[in-house]
Amino acid sequence: MSRGLDNQDRTLAGAPEVACWLGVDVGGTNIKWTILNGREVVASGSMPTARDGEHSVVDQVAALINEQAGDVRGVGITVPGHVDAATGRTGIVPNLPGQWRDFPLGAVLTRATGHHVAVLNDARAFALAELRLGAATDLADAVFVAIGTGVGGAVVLGGRLLGGVAGRVGEVGHVSVVPDGPLCGCGGRGCVDAVGGGAALVTAARAAVRAGAAPLIERRSGGDLARLTPVAIFAAVADGDRGAAAVVSHASAALAAGVANACALLGISNVVLGGGLAHGYPGLVDVVRRRLETVAPLIGPSLIRLAHFTDHSAAIGAALGAQDDQPTLLEYT
Repeated sequence: MSRGLDNQDRTLAGAPEVACWLGVDVGGTNIKWTILNGREVVASGSMPTARDGEHSVVDQVAALINEQAGDVRGVGITVPGHVDAATGRTGIVPNLPGQWRDFPLGAVLTRATGHHVAVLNDARAFALAELRLGAATDLADAVFVAIGTGVGGAVVLGGRLLGGVAGRVGEVGHVSVVPDGPLCGCGGRGCVDAVGGGAALVTAARAAVRAGAAPLIERRSGGDLARLTPVAIFAAVADGDRGAAAVVSHASAALAAGVANACALLGISNVVLGGGLAHGYPGLVDVVRRRLETVAPLIGPSLIRLAHFTDHSAAIGAALGAQDDQPTLLEYT
């Protein structure tokens, strides 16, 4: 089910001949992969994530690793949920189909591919990529928020990426910001993930179309709401669709509230927004900045940056995690 490079993949000619590492980011919508040659991306690609359970996803990833790994030194893989880095087992994984609780992902993939596979949380991997190679190389403390199908988070203090028990620190996406709001995959209600993530955006936009409040969203979807994407919703906002703007405004307010709550709790004023949707989310940086101004007496002036890397940030972080050997990736406190 994997595929070779195509014209959407990126290869950097002339990269130095040093050790290569494969990073694979398993997302709720797509699986993205990157090969790092030292600090340079030499190849990358993506494919849709299987929707029929954990075993299909694992088979898909194993085939991808077997095709792309070649002479790589090691492999790192991310999932959008809890990961025990020491054992390679997954916990709560809200945005992937299947039964992932206590699934031995690292061991299964190692047996299937013959490569040692380090397992990471996707948002922590995104933070690792930005901390080492991207927008946060000069920051000692920062809150990282990854916005894609769902919303993930990570925390860096004193230049160290925090993990905590079973890698659970930093779940900005599962801070509740809308009391009695929509049910989240984690079991809570009104979480940032359930209101501000890409899947939540699409759900809200479909409801707006059915209510007759967002005609340009329907047009942008080609009349097929099953194929509606966040990018189409953002385009409808740019076209002046008020219903689309209301959907995005509600979602971005939830994201901003989650960020502000995390910063106030941790006493951190630096924020890095990334993931597949951060750069396209209309007005998101301004909305977050205004919300952080309300907690300025607690945290001081804020600094907000968009991530340097976009769609493949977590895959890059996974490759970096493979270099580290995952049991030592996270600082346990």
